Amino acid sequence: AAFEMTLDLIGRDHGPVLAEGVADWFVCERRATGHMAGPQIAPAADAFTDPVVVSAIRLMETHLERPLKGPEIAALLDISRDTLERRFRMATGRTPMAHYRRLRLGRARDLLVRSSLSIGEIAYACGFADPAHFAQVYRRMFGGSPRADRRHFLGLGAQARATLALGHLRQ
Repeated sequence: AAFEMTLDLIGRDHGPVLAEGVADWFVCERRATGHMAGPQIAPAADAFTDPVVVSAIRLMETHLERPLKGPEIAALLDISRDTLERRFRMATGRTPMAHYRRLRLGRARDLLVRSSLSIGEIAYACGFADPAHFAQVYRRMFGGSPRADRRHFLGLGAQARATLALGHLRQ
């Protein structure tokens, strides 16, 4: 909440471009009321208290390139798939696979912004079978294509860095 307030103040005083650039620099997704509207990406494992959910998310985070199936995750945790599903829904409000997809898409978005990998390389690095499927799932989650988002975020980053370098941010 404090970070959101800070971004709102930066946006009010210095414009939305700088606020978006700062949010991008911190790899932050603005809430729907902000300038970078969109769904929140899946929180990391340490955001939860249920040890089963924490362990499942850690498994997911370490298997982004070659995603595990739900039954594999449950077997590795030595619990039933139903138990995994139930506890995951209680803790996160979504299924394990929906959370997993969000983790993979969050990693993909990070790679789009912070790497020079091609869209296809990013798709494969995040466990998608092909770039077309990746682009379809990405568009559904974020409302735009990976290519368009890369151009948008890279443009924001350059503008924000230029603004910061010129000392326009009050201290």
